[in-house]
Amino acid sequence: MLYPRTGGKLFVGFEGLAALHPHEPHWYLMFVGVEPALQSGGVGAALLAPVLERSDAERVLCYLETPFEQTHTFYRRLGFELGSESKPFEGPAPVWTMTRAPRPGGRTGS
Repeated sequence: MLYPRTGGKLFVGFEGLAALHPHEPHWYLMFVGVEPALQSGGVGAALLAPVLERSDAERVLCYLETPFEQTHTFYRRLGFELGSESKPFEGPAPVWTMTRAPRPGGRTGS
């Protein structure tokens, strides 16, 4: 359920994030996550592999946002580069953007 007082703030935050999206066609990887007990076992890379392979084959950029600084290393291993840091939502936590250019040969990392 979305509450009237906080729902508007949430939509304003998402509008702020939309302004950060690349202008070129891209895959938007929204809300990718793995249960903490299953992290570091290859599940995240396996979940992302099909879309990364498709983006490589179609030569299309991938884009995501993360509020978790500790995920930067994981995404970098998959070929993502850190973009901007912003605070589109109320509160202390920033959100970082990351992009991944398509790779020749489709290597997605490990």
